[in-house]
Amino acid sequence: MKAIKVTHKLKHDNPELFGAVDSIYSGRIPKTFVRGQEVCLAYDIRVDLQALDGWQEVVEPSIGENQKRGALIEVNGEFTYGFINLTAEEIAARDEITMPRNTFKLALLQGYGVKNSDVDALFSVLISQGLATEIQVEEMKILWYESGVFKNTTPELFQFAATLTAMNPSISITEAQLKKIFTDHAGI
Repeated sequence: MKAIKVTHKLKHDNPELFGAVDSIYSGRIPKTFVRGQEVCLAYDIRVDLQALDGWQEVVEPSIGENQKRGALIEVNGEFTYGFINLTAEEIAARDEITMPRNTFKLALLQGYGVKNSDVDALFSVLISQGLATEIQVEEMKILWYESGVFKNTTPELFQFAATLTAMNPSISITEAQLKKIFTDHAGI
């Protein structure tokens, strides 16, 4: 991919193409390009003219494990991408965090008052109101009572927490709070 720094001249000659002066443009190179008094056709394949006008290849930076690509910037006359450090939440969302079942259930009890009896009541409501099949509830029971670990990548766990909160007004646990249990456990 190529980019060019927008100058007053480029902006004046090609106002429909370029944004603000001193910004960096990295879109498609146009087929028709105004160069002063000259209208250049087939400009997109004229690498000689592109180089004269300031188009350059964008240099891909080395990005660390806990970073993501940022905005296009100019460094020492070259165009490259900056980088942004990932937040703890972004790292946690990317990485799988496991917690022993009892540690997770204790965190729910101590932090949010979620007891096994609340979960049992939820299972009954799900079946009686037709919100889940018996097989789905059995799968949830296995996860809740028999799984050795809970994972932050298990979508059913977040659905389960949302349903529990909706069914029992005395319990309020958001997705963010549930994720925090995992990040706190992992020390993130």
